Amino acid sequence: MYLTDVLIFVVGLLLLVKGADLFVVSSSRIAERFGVSEFIIRLTRVSIGISVPELASCLTASFEHASGIVIGNVLGSNITNTLLILGCSGLVYPLTVTRTSIYYITPFMLFISLLLLLFIRTGWRIKIYEGLILFLLYSGFMVFIFRLG
Repeated sequence: MYLTDVLIFVVGLLLLVKGADLFVVSSSRIAERFGVSEFIIRLTRVSIGISVPELASCLTASFEHASGIVIGNVLGSNITNTLLILGCSGLVYPLTVTRTSIYYITPFMLFISLLLLLFIRTGWRIKIYEGLILFLLYSGFMVFIFRLG
């Protein structure tokens, strides 16, 4: 039983990573054909490439009614990306921040964080319509960023 579980885990992880890679490559090619700027492609490619495996594991956890895993994954990932990844990257080489990041991406990220806090505090759960609001905000923001770039 234990060996089977490990084998399923490893195969699932490999397929998840390969699927994320194919998703990133295909979406980049589509974006290039539509004339999207290199900055926007890099921005979305990295974020989507990292997020697709997280999305898959969060959807699986949601179907299993393991909401603690979903919230922990989202919050933990954001903290890790902001503090650890950004901090270590800045230690290796100075990072240049773009105007788009300062005027659009960072304020939106702060707004979404506050909105998430508001959603969680109302009953300590994210309801279906709140999830829809978050999804639509993300979709709208991506359209905005693509048009901006």
